[in-house]
Amino acid sequence: MKYTASGRVTGTDSSLIYVGALTCQGDSGGPAITSAGEIAGVTSFGAGSCGSGYGAFQAIYPYLDSVIADALREAGTCVPDGAEVCDGRDNDCNDMVDETCTPIGGACTSDLECVGNTCRETEIGRVCTTPCDPLRPDFGCDAGMYCGRTDGCEGYCIPMMGAAALPFDADCSAHDQCASLYCGDPGDGRRRCLAPCRGDAGMCLAGEACAANPTECGGCVPAEILFADRGLGEACSTAAECRSGNCLEDAGRSYCTRDCSADSDCPEGYHCRDGELCVAGPRGDVGSPCVTNGDCGEGTFCVTAGERSWCTQTCDAESCPEGFECVDAGPAMVCAPDLALLGEVCATNDECVTNLCVTRAGSSLSECSQMCSADAPCAPGFECRRTADGATAVCVRPAAETDGGGGCSVSRSGERGPIGLWLVGLVAVGLVFLRRR
Repeated sequence: MKYTASGRVTGTDSSLIYVGALTCQGDSGGPAITSAGEIAGVTSFGAGSCGSGYGAFQAIYPYLDSVIADALREAGTCVPDGAEVCDGRDNDCNDMVDETCTPIGGACTSDLECVGNTCRETEIGRVCTTPCDPLRPDFGCDAGMYCGRTDGCEGYCIPMMGAAALPFDADCSAHDQCASLYCGDPGDGRRRCLAPCRGDAGMCLAGEACAANPTECGGCVPAEILFADRGLGEACSTAAECRSGNCLEDAGRSYCTRDCSADSDCPEGYHCRDGELCVAGPRGDVGSPCVTNGDCGEGTFCVTAGERSWCTQTCDAESCPEGFECVDAGPAMVCAPDLALLGEVCATNDECVTNLCVTRAGSSLSECSQMCSADAPCAPGFECRRTADGATAVCVRPAAETDGGGGCSVSRSGERGPIGLWLVGLVAVGLVFLRRR
């Protein structure tokens, strides 16, 4: 203990207790204890040496109510603090929160009357709302609402008034008329249903480009109507067409990419192949198409048999997923498909590892496919194209690999090769896999 003294209070104000020469210069935090043993304050300041000059204590009584109330709240007890206000608390302790406040989606004139304290002008008038992600308008809002947007990249939850049924590229006048929940004019004077996107973020599907500058928000439009440098994931034929200066030819598909050293350098739906370039598609699991080992997830590697390439893993009799069997490929036991892989010829859904067999326009053949979107991209070597109604999209081989040349026909090159070809491909791949463990 540094110093103790006793004496009388010489004066008080709203927050200080003056005590004369009972504190020392430089003191802070020492308690002032009454004759009844109660703490009345803590040292605030002292002037002069110990036992001379003057000083004061910071009184604690102005803070007692809030300290006690906070302790009660932490213990789960409701502490009334006045009439109900829109702050997410039960201010009047009647077991109801913000019961007098206007709910999200209700008409309003000021922030103070809204649950969440946000009243703003929207396309349906001034309503109480809350922030959301306009690039994913069908997520983040309560049932019966969607994420509307400003002219920029800000989003707000508002009630759904339309049927949200119009397909991609249909004329529209309001966001909620569209299945994509975005109605925009890309710059040609015509408002139509578009998929929302951020410039240079790789969010548009095959044959489309984002009509927005980098980091700004816009909509995906048919690439041929947009006269601008291409962003990440958008089709290119030369490096000069890309903002990044990188045009990658990847398993029959050419698109703009960017440099990277790790997956974190690439946006969602892309991975950093071999620490060099962002490539479309996530790292795959067993059965996913691949170009190199770097396209496969942890514990898996890429193997090639004839014209087939897929991610696989070493295995025993019970460790392969459904649709695969553990086979002896010489240097190791690996998971091999019993069914057709993505892009291979099929007649029915149950012939495919993906459980989806589709017939593309202009083709007499069907191929194994899977549903895709900006949030669920296709594996390397495939691209995500909209179906005829524009409402959904599926993974197909790039147009350059198909027999119709239009991007919507079925590849004839996906026939399943003989098992005997696996051995040569696996020996080299196995060595890489062992080094990665």
